Amino acid sequence: MCQMKPSLRVAVIDDERVIADSLAEILRLHGYEVKAHYSGESAMADALEFSPQVVLSDIQMNTIDGVETAVRIRETQPQCRIILVSASPMSGSIYERICGLGFEFLQKPVRPQEILAALREDPSMCRKA
Repeated sequence: MCQMKPSLRVAVIDDERVIADSLAEILRLHGYEVKAHYSGESAMADALEFSPQVVLSDIQMNTIDGVETAVRIRETQPQCRIILVSASPMSGSIYERICGLGFEFLQKPVRPQEILAALREDPSMCRKA
């Protein structure tokens, strides 16, 4: 297990449970404090208590999408870093909205090493990998 200093609190949000749980376990093994959520509603309800420093969220989810979830979490956690991921091709307008909100973006499929590297980097306002 790698030692991270300091450990970051990361909220992983994906409506595909196996993806959220797998990613959460990988991050735990690398020293992060992680909570997996299977919906935007669950993540928003837990944000005040868990107080994530980073949100790593899929964009396309049932009921409420990752962008709206991130916007609402940012309202109560203004310093929270937001990294959104999607397997769907990004239209220019959606990408511009994500950048305009100060969120980062990673295109799926994303290997665990890419996510770990992104978490170690100094956050940029809008990064497309």
